[in-house]
Amino acid sequence: METAAQPGHPASRPPSLSSSAADEGRFPAGTLLAERYRVAGELGQGCMGEVYKATLARFSFNLILYWR
Repeated sequence: METAAQPGHPASRPPSLSSSAADEGRFPAGTLLAERYRVAGELGQGCMGEVYKATLARFSFNLILYWR
């Protein structure tokens, strides 16, 4: 059985490829974490945490960061 999405609930927002300041999550793009990881953007979020695309700053190595 499906339920209707409630206003303001994340499931009620249409998917978007672009992000605004409100949708960037805890770490906006360009944030440097632990002087090692540069956040490229948020990939998604749910009840268990947030997932970000990032690069290893010194080597330009792509990786995923999970923030709970």
